[in-house]
Amino acid sequence: MKHLIITSIACLLASVFNCGAEEKKSGNAPSAKPILLTQRSNHKRDVPVDNVAAEIRDGYLFVNFLESEGSATVTMSEPGNGTIYRAGAQTAAPIVVPAIESEMPVQVVIRTADSNEYEGWIFASPAD
Repeated sequence: MKHLIITSIACLLASVFNCGAEEKKSGNAPSAKPILLTQRSNHKRDVPVDNVAAEIRDGYLFVNFLESEGSATVTMSEPGNGTIYRAGAQTAAPIVVPAIESEMPVQVVIRTADSNEYEGWIFASPAD
């Protein structure tokens, strides 16, 4: 019985690792799409201009601050339709929000408690 359990676990682990290898070979591994966030206003002078990095991965927008700027509001808007998403977050940890994709470009604006403002755009992926 012990041998059967060990064999079953070994087979399960082998299949899990094999599936991961197949995914990497076939090119289906999730890819990250960087999003450029430019600083629209800088009220705190000791924050570096490149304090923010953002990317879209697996349908989510990931935003990382090198130096925390306190609480933040993330807003996504479409031209002509206004705000389509708004959420609060803390810049001390990575911010993860759904990446809203649309046929139109989506503007991303992040306003921090330090009165800094960052802007970027999410563009629709071309059809395969």
